[in-house]
Amino acid sequence: MLIVLATSPRVAPGLLSWPAWEALRSASAVLVPAGHPLLPALDEAGIGYQVAERIPQPPGADGTVVWLPEPGEDPPL
Repeated sequence: MLIVLATSPRVAPGLLSWPAWEALRSASAVLVPAGHPLLPALDEAGIGYQVAERIPQPPGADGTVVWLPEPGEDPPL
């Protein structure tokens, strides 16, 4: 399963809903573009991630993959 977790540049990084944090914690893989503003919050929360500019085809992980596109962008799917 692929979850696209869209964020907004108008909201401080790290201020995510409980379901968003649960999705990140339980994901088999978290894919994030380099320089994403949420990276420090992921590090602080101990959530592992892979830097990727786009979603690989196929994502390459069993289970749930969470993709964090740049804040405010329409993710390329």
